[in-house]
Amino acid sequence: MKLISRILICFVPLLAAAGAPGEGSDWRSVLEGEKAKNAQRMTAIEERGGPIAAQLRQLSAIVDRHNAQHPSGTCEYPDGHPEVCTPWVKEGNALERKRQTLRSQLIPLVDELDRLKARNAEIDKQLACRRALQPCSENSDCCSGNCALFADGRLTDAHVCQPASR
Repeated sequence: MKLISRILICFVPLLAAAGAPGEGSDWRSVLEGEKAKNAQRMTAIEERGGPIAAQLRQLSAIVDRHNAQHPSGTCEYPDGHPEVCTPWVKEGNALERKRQTLRSQLIPLVDELDRLKARNAEIDKQLACRRALQPCSENSDCCSGNCALFADGRLTDAHVCQPASR
């Protein structure tokens, strides 16, 4: 047991150092790599989801034609002969099942695509921000959100991003 704890004590700092990018690491390349990976996944999603979306559009046109047969949404039949409407009702139910199947395939793809787009927008924002002690003109320029005249307690003639408070 002591051997395992000694091994862990040796490796934990190494694992922590290999974790999230810090101020001293190449954070820009890490974010650009993530953005590129996200873009590849977005392309794959669009390739997979495109045909499903096309099928859904075609199905919507078929549903519209089906529903146009009885614009009120209810099939009216002669007294005592409900079987007249049975084919229309069955077709409508089958179309709705197919629509739900296509939607259930497409919705998770759209949700993932939205998440990836939002993440890439956040990455773009992080890539555009400036790190501590770099020139800035407003708070949104700085990763820390603090653009000021003081850097390391000294008065300067230009605004610089202040280190993030911890």
